[in-house]
Amino acid sequence: MKKMILVLLAFLGEAVLASPANMQTVVNKDSGEMLYACNARIRHPGGEELECVNLSTGESCSPEKAADDGTSCVCRSRSNWGDQIQASTVFNKTQIAMAGPDWAYLQPMDRSFDNKLSEIDISLGSERLGAEYAITFCYVGPKEMMKKKTRPEEQDQDLSEGRYQLDVSLAGVNYGRSLADIRFLYSCDLRSSGQQLRPRDANDLIPSGGLPEDDAGSEVQILGAGSGSSEVSFSKTSIFLNTDFVQVPRFCVFEFRFKELSKGFRDAVGKSTNFSGKLRICKQGGSCP
Repeated sequence: MKKMILVLLAFLGEAVLASPANMQTVVNKDSGEMLYACNARIRHPGGEELECVNLSTGESCSPEKAADDGTSCVCRSRSNWGDQIQASTVFNKTQIAMAGPDWAYLQPMDRSFDNKLSEIDISLGSERLGAEYAITFCYVGPKEMMKKKTRPEEQDQDLSEGRYQLDVSLAGVNYGRSLADIRFLYSCDLRSSGQQLRPRDANDLIPSGGLPEDDAGSEVQILGAGSGSSEVSFSKTSIFLNTDFVQVPRFCVFEFRFKELSKGFRDAVGKSTNFSGKLRICKQGGSCP
């Protein structure tokens, strides 16, 4: 079992709320499989216009219309950002992505598999909500594991063949206070499909071109419209990465994507979002790690 420490920081005025979250990854290392955090990205869309919010309620307001309850309507620029991701690699190298209107990555996506991360800090220092951020995990699938026949009527058998199941779990508190949407997305390069048909060589740890072929993939909505949930305390989803037992995953990328509410000030939320998660890949019928 490998544990990657993920820290989410929410800057509320002068106070800093640190929320450590553990993202665990579990695979069968005997088959040469690897699963690790390999990239992250962040953005904060918006223009130069002002946004006016009631600090007591977080609702939009108009400064021309004074409230009767004594609360104040404050207007601030949408361009007042301060969101970033800082990460450390397993070689103690520091990487930083600063949020802007477009996605900013720790590394280009085609260099993700060569970028093993040990820690990620997501610092949300902007005054207003609206940030989007995502954490990417890279999966190196099983190598070929041939078992030679022992009798004439038998055939050689590749013990790595089978259906591979991904278990995705996410737990946390205070999702609904600042987050509007949480999704899990994946894309996999499969044997006997697309251009890369053969099993992965033992020394082949990066897909051709840097990114896996999109032979299979989908997304699961954990929080938000269409998910059936407005607040998540625990969510677990099981996904088969391949339907045909010979189409074993060669390489995959998995991503947790978080999107904040589009309106409101961060200091009106009042609490940070804490979460933890786990990714486990297991061959059906085999011994799961």
